[in-house]
Amino acid sequence: MHVTHGPYILVLFLVLLFPSVPNAKTHALLIGVSGYPSLPQADRLIGPANDVRLIRAALLRQGVRSSSIRILADGVSGSIGLPTRREILAALADLEFRAEAGDWVIVYFSGHGSQQKQLSNHPSYVEPDGLDEIFLPYDIGRWDGSQMVVENAISDDEIGLAIDALRRKNIRVWAIFDTCHAGDMAK
Repeated sequence: MHVTHGPYILVLFLVLLFPSVPNAKTHALLIGVSGYPSLPQADRLIGPANDVRLIRAALLRQGVRSSSIRILADGVSGSIGLPTRREILAALADLEFRAEAGDWVIVYFSGHGSQQKQLSNHPSYVEPDGLDEIFLPYDIGRWDGSQMVVENAISDDEIGLAIDALRRKNIRVWAIFDTCHAGDMAK
């Protein structure tokens, strides 16, 4: 089994880089999708479950309370559920209620990422290439060639809206994407 230290080092760097604000809390949502039951075995991943465990351990070592870390990952002990589209979006929305102004939120996504045709129901930003970046949750469906979209994918626009809701409350957000096409994942 290959062990990746990159996510551990990244979280350690982020936690040490930023000084704490008095009374500020750190909340984390760690999402790891490995299994993908709708994909062939060869397209499933091993790393996300391991990376979620490593990041959780790094956060705990830096003093983040266990009760402030939520995990949505298949194959990881302590996960609050499977990392399905519905559960991921609900956990992102829940952060808005748990965190307060001045708090830090760390959101970590590990799994498959891709691109699909930009959906017209998110007109706030026009993609220069016409493609949305997407995160593929545990319950992804098939590619719909007629619409050029992946069923149940989570678009960069949806992730961006969740992050914007946190930032409007003056919550500091670190979003980390360990996926393909991650460069524009949080617009």
